[in-house]
Amino acid sequence: MRLNNFLWIFEILTCVFWVVFLSILFFINPYNAKAEIFILFFISLLIALAGTWTITEFRLVTKYRGMDALNRKLSNSFRHGFMTSLVISGLLFMQGLRVLKVWDAVMFVLAIALFEAYFLTRGNFMSGENK
Repeated sequence: MRLNNFLWIFEILTCVFWVVFLSILFFINPYNAKAEIFILFFISLLIALAGTWTITEFRLVTKYRGMDALNRKLSNSFRHGFMTSLVISGLLFMQGLRVLKVWDAVMFVLAIALFEAYFLTRGNFMSGENK
C-alpha cells in the first residue's frame, strides 16, 4: 500500500472516530449509560486523538524536515500520537473513576515518558535501525 493511500485511510478513520466520540458526548446520557458506552467513549477518544496527533505531526515534520525516511517519520509520529493520547485518555479515565490525584497523574505521565525514553535509547525498531 502506498503511503498516500495509507494516510487517506488513516485520516478517514480518524474522522470516523471523532464522529463517534462527539456522538457519544452529545447524544448519550451518562447517568443512564452502561459500561460499554464508557469503554467506547474512551477508546474512541484515544484513537481520535492519536490519529489527529499522528497526522498533524507527520505533516509538520515532512513539511519542515523534508521527505527523506518517511516510514521512520510515520512510525515516530504514530508512537508520539498514541502515547500523548494515552496520557490524556488515561488521566480522564482515572478522573472518571475518581481515583486521580496529583501523584497518580505524575506517576502515570512518568511511566509513559519512560516508555518513550526506551524507544529513544533503543532506536527505531520498525525501520530496522537498532543501535
